Amino acid sequence: MKTKTIHISQKLEKFGIFFGLSLIILMIILAIFAPVISPHDPLEINIQNKMAAASPDYPFGTDNLGRCIFSRVLYGARYSLTYAGTLLAIMLAISIPLGLLCGYIGGKFDLIVMGIADAVMAFSQHNCCFGCRRFIRSQRSKSYSCTFLCLVGKLYASHSRNDT
Repeated sequence: MKTKTIHISQKLEKFGIFFGLSLIILMIILAIFAPVISPHDPLEINIQNKMAAASPDYPFGTDNLGRCIFSRVLYGARYSLTYAGTLLAIMLAISIPLGLLCGYIGGKFDLIVMGIADAVMAFSQHNCCFGCRRFIRSQRSKSYSCTFLCLVGKLYASHSRNDT
């Protein structure tokens, strides 16, 4: 009976990986072909169509200036993917050689680099938590709900990283 449960979980894991990669590939394709796919210019202001509901002409509707939200999402994806790709390239250009050096040299050098990496990971998590708290607190007056939301976010981040 155990082997069947493991088999089902392995299939679900493979499906999740396939589904996630499919979404990423779809987003990249939509971003690349945004000028062809988008029905309207994302910067075109049309006050007569402001706050229009979704329709065949405007699939996601329009904003308060009458701009097509679908076109804006497609063009926005281009910028987001460009920034993400640039940051990923920078991160890989730094972390791969540094990891290779740590593995090759080892000893105190490895210990120092890993200590810095741990400090950066902890620092960024706390800064993100405090930044969210400050933003939420400026939007709402209840400080308890802000603290709770930030605590849940921090716990989720720790859980997703498999921290103990």
